[in-house]
Amino acid sequence: MIQWPPHTKIYCYNRNDEEIARSKRSRLDLADELMLNYSGDMPRVCFIEVSTKA
Repeated sequence: MIQWPPHTKIYCYNRNDEEIARSKRSRLDLADELMLNYSGDMPRVCFIEVSTKA
């Protein structure tokens, strides 16, 4: 898992602009957070927003 700089916030949204994942303590495992409970037939598309004070 990637360790982002302190105070980093990471949000992932689907095509409908609904939040599907959010970082916790500057950590986000994309494979687990985005795909663990995904059961769709099509590839998952997401938009990632990153903000940091570092």
